[in-house]
Amino acid sequence: MTTTKIALTHALLRDILLRELGQLRKIEFAVSSLDANPANWNQAIKKIISEYTERLRFGDKPARLFRAAAEIEQKIYSLLNQVLEGLSVKAPLKKVGNKLDVLQHMNESMINLTLRLAPLVPGAIQEAAQSSSNGVWQRLQSIANHIQYDIAKTPAAFQQNPAALVNMKHLYHTAQSLILFTLAKEAHTRHGQFLIEALEAGFKNYPLQLSAVFSFPRKADIGVASLNLPAFLQVERQLIEASSPLEQHLAQQKNKKTASLFMIPIALPVEYQDLQQAPAYIAMREKPLHILSDLLKGSFVFDEKGACFVPFHVRLCHEFLHVVRKLPGSPARNIHLDAIEGPVWSAYEDYLTIMGIMSEVQFSAAYGVRQRESHDGIRADILFDKKERSPNVSMAALTKKHTPKQPLLLADCEDFKTHSLFYETDDKKYNLH
Repeated sequence: MTTTKIALTHALLRDILLRELGQLRKIEFAVSSLDANPANWNQAIKKIISEYTERLRFGDKPARLFRAAAEIEQKIYSLLNQVLEGLSVKAPLKKVGNKLDVLQHMNESMINLTLRLAPLVPGAIQEAAQSSSNGVWQRLQSIANHIQYDIAKTPAAFQQNPAALVNMKHLYHTAQSLILFTLAKEAHTRHGQFLIEALEAGFKNYPLQLSAVFSFPRKADIGVASLNLPAFLQVERQLIEASSPLEQHLAQQKNKKTASLFMIPIALPVEYQDLQQAPAYIAMREKPLHILSDLLKGSFVFDEKGACFVPFHVRLCHEFLHVVRKLPGSPARNIHLDAIEGPVWSAYEDYLTIMGIMSEVQFSAAYGVRQRESHDGIRADILFDKKERSPNVSMAALTKKHTPKQPLLLADCEDFKTHSLFYETDDKKYNLH
């Protein structure tokens, strides 16, 4: 990169951060004489704006700018979770609707920040890798070089629709930038550096392949296809007993694939569920932006402690922790589950990823996300949907209504032999040949 391009990238990163900070001024909780909390929350938002507006005046290096972006996100989401934890999961949604609207606005502000910064991330990492002596930026550049997508393997229906093909390229390219942005925001932390180093070493042998996953009638989620990794260990849940070591019930499955598969979920509306209609849907203007915005919305989890919001950043780090353990095919062993814990966990890997020594907790605590007890929860857009706010519906009832009875199985090895795109319903999968 030339000196001029480097300076322009730095200026754009800083300007976008400052612009989005300014947008936070529009976020305001309704103040009541009966409740002092909203005034305190409003003051907390103003403090974030003031602190980082001042700091960004002197931020001119990618490392500082990425760190500022991470800290702004962390403070906003920590405040969001602070507000959320004060809401009763049994209270009617209509009663807390005004607060939910403000929380939605906070989340949308962070989504906009991410989508505006993402296109600049690959260039900023490249510049940092060339100019910085900190090896973490060279590792991020190596990761960037090993995130792949092959547009030539897109099914014929897409190849025949130029607009759909252009949008698919844009979707994959931006998804790559979102992955890099997530990792770059953790470059200053010890656990982030560990994750980056481990992924870089693994991707040299097993590149990360991006794949679009079309699903209906309900939305799928981001994930990494385990069966595309060289080996992995999974629990047979029905065999778990409190008195025996969990490792006795591990089944090792091996695979000869040479890449892990990162799945980008795309939910199709009813009118586009015919297999040949997907390109027409993708070809629509602004559709990639809509899909990526949907991806970034995050999710809500619920337990006896109440509700908690899990941002996209934490969910993506969760998935990459799976990759770190699965790439060598040797997750940690010797974990004991008692009779209460056993039924909660459907997979040994998820136990480790949520509650292990190196787990999502290292990445989630800064975002105000408490340690989860399971994967149960709902997409953020469901809780924020005003249509769901009938007088008798609570957060707990809404979660029960929208939590699938069966987990949505995203992929198996056979689906990816020919093409990296496939369709899925609750009971069938359709290859796009």
